[in-house]
Amino acid sequence: MKDKLPLSLPPEEALKIGTDAYIYGYPLVLMDVTREVMTAVPKPGARKAPVNQSILPDNTANFGTDYAWRAVVAMVGLGANLPEDAVYPHATADSEGQPFVGTNKYVIRFEKGQLPPARAFWSITMYNAQQFLVQNPIHRYAIGDRDKLKFDADGSLPIYVQSVSPGQDKESNWLPTPHDSFNLFMRLYWPTDEVLNGRWTIPAVERVHD
Repeated sequence: MKDKLPLSLPPEEALKIGTDAYIYGYPLVLMDVTREVMTAVPKPGARKAPVNQSILPDNTANFGTDYAWRAVVAMVGLGANLPEDAVYPHATADSEGQPFVGTNKYVIRFEKGQLPPARAFWSITMYNAQQFLVQNPIHRYAIGDRDKLKFDADGSLPIYVQSVSPGQDKESNWLPTPHDSFNLFMRLYWPTDEVLNGRWTIPAVERVHD
């Protein structure tokens, strides 16, 4: 940081940076207005993205003078890897733009040949509204390529995201939720260029309507 020393900022600009850091770094996208503003764009960008598409800032861990984003990372994670080493897509709403809630059932379906393109590993972790892991009867807090997952006959991979078991034959692909609000973090370690340049997108989290 020696060559990127902070500038002397007037109070109103410092307040704006702090506000941006709070909004972007904390899951306030659960609030209707903020969620609408953050998703009202046609394609992903450095700070906003359509529903169920990931925000992938290209300067994480190489911030330069982007003090707002540096503050976000410092607040939520102290530090961060370069995107070439790892990316952490975050989801708080389903394909209809509605916040996740554990009284609903959801599915994430990776079509055949469209698994997360990570050279090391990928996973999806469940967090409650306080950003803690979620207690559950099968003691599963994340799911990914290191688990014994079952593929459907068409070659696709469904991940069942819900508070109750989807049935014993599907429990290998079950990521348990709490009964109230939650959010998901995907981790892709050593992602391919398809992730970094946006050619690969995460499938929508679809609500299951019984």
